[in-house]
Amino acid sequence: MVSELSLSADQFEGLLGNEPIYVKNLHLGDTIQADMKNISDWMIIDDNRLLGGFTLHVLRNNMTEKEQKQFDSEFGYIFPDSPLLP
Repeated sequence: MVSELSLSADQFEGLLGNEPIYVKNLHLGDTIQADMKNISDWMIIDDNRLLGGFTLHVLRNNMTEKEQKQFDSEFGYIFPDSPLLP
């Protein structure tokens, strides 16, 4: 998770919001950067609703109605019918 996200030119920058498990040279609170061209999916929670999350939409659309209800309950945010942009 990345918090305090900003975009300048074609690069995102933010603070790492969790302690990585497999990446040993990064730690909670580190500033990280990523070129926009290297981002394949993203999600933002804004006012308790999901923006983006394109991969999550594909996965959820392949679930049964019962699985979708459970997913929505556990996800904890408003999950729109299709991806929203900020």
